[in-house]
Amino acid sequence: MNKIKVFLLIITFAIPFTVKAVDMPFDIDYAIFLNDDGTPTLEIYYMTHRSLITYQLEEGKQAQYSGGYEIITTLYSRGEPVYQKRDIQQDEIGDPTLVSPKQKIPRVLPLQIRPGEYEIKVKVTDIHSGHTGEQILPVTVRSFPSGSLALSDIEIASYILNAEEVSPFTKLGRYDIIPHAQRMYNKENPSLTIYAEIYNLTKTDKRRDQNKYSQVSRILDMNMKEVLKKNELIIDTPGSFSIVMEKMDVGSLKPGIYQYELAITDLNTGENVSSGKKFYVMGEQRFIPDGKDPADDIHTMNEAQADSLFKILQPLMTKEEIRMFRRSNEEGKRNVLIRFWEARDPDFSTPVNEFRVELQKRIDYANKHFSTQFRQGAQSDRGMVLLKYGFPSDRDIFPSQMDNKPYEIWVYTHIEGGVEFVFVDEIGTGVYDLVHSTKRGERYNPNWHERYDYR
Repeated sequence: MNKIKVFLLIITFAIPFTVKAVDMPFDIDYAIFLNDDGTPTLEIYYMTHRSLITYQLEEGKQAQYSGGYEIITTLYSRGEPVYQKRDIQQDEIGDPTLVSPKQKIPRVLPLQIRPGEYEIKVKVTDIHSGHTGEQILPVTVRSFPSGSLALSDIEIASYILNAEEVSPFTKLGRYDIIPHAQRMYNKENPSLTIYAEIYNLTKTDKRRDQNKYSQVSRILDMNMKEVLKKNELIIDTPGSFSIVMEKMDVGSLKPGIYQYELAITDLNTGENVSSGKKFYVMGEQRFIPDGKDPADDIHTMNEAQADSLFKILQPLMTKEEIRMFRRSNEEGKRNVLIRFWEARDPDFSTPVNEFRVELQKRIDYANKHFSTQFRQGAQSDRGMVLLKYGFPSDRDIFPSQMDNKPYEIWVYTHIEGGVEFVFVDEIGTGVYDLVHSTKRGERYNPNWHERYDYR
């Protein structure tokens, strides 16, 4: 483990997984800050799952097990690698059965970097089992103005501590900011904790009562509607530099995608800046009671019920699973469905299939919001995209205007460097068809707007 200091996070809810073949799930995030020399620093945050480490008994050590991950981080600019770092995250324990599936291990990698467009590619490999996971995250590193008010990116933290000794998480020599790369909350984990830095505040000796700035924090939903807001704070300006560390209780929000927004105004000059960060609120988990087989509900399905579930899951199934289901009798169909869930369980050490919990949440959401008299929401085009790729990073809704039909554009910033899906209500019945996507393997029609005369 890290010899400077080890931080272990306890996350109290299941992990939503994008529906894709990733053996080793993990989370990444980033934030950009300003150095004293005027150059930006890109901080890359990682969160790996301790319960997925394969531990082996160390030779010559009684009851001592070790395991860990190899983490390879590559930074690309215009498709070319410009930086790569290989780390080994080592972990030792006396009894691997005591590791909780809720334990996560955070890491941070700071890089001084020029402004520009980049991609971060992270590959995580279990050093014993060889299981791997890989993610690609697009990053825009912006420049900071030298003479006017500026605000860093928002870092979402698991918690903030007074630093007892210097660690990779220590900022300003005083605080340990432990990143929360997962950025997910629920009623059991409700405290959104943030850290940000303010640059180029002004301070004058002419009127001391003017040396103040205001701070406003609020939460916006996916439609940019304000759902929570903190009272405005008027703060004495300490100098040209200041920091923001605060918490907001978001556990009571409905499940969905939200944005934390921080606005700063220098009351000497009237200059104002803002910065935002997306986070996610999860619904309640439906844990399986002790002693109950996770497949019990499928065992009791009749053939019609199995066929109905198959229609929903079919876009996520392999060709072999689809072929086997269609050729099977009633009992065989149930067995195919049971194997479908089991094959995608990311952590067999837990009593709940996290993949199934997350997918059921998406199904419930699709049925509630996308259903029409013609089609169940989970079987609609929007529902199928939601099931396959999860909730979008951004969702733009365009109602009908003049001769234009209503349409929606969903953006996923974490897939293939950023992709979008376009859905159009072609006949005005509330059924939105997928007409174009930049995701490889999906329906592609870059001239979709010409068909519907959109300008």
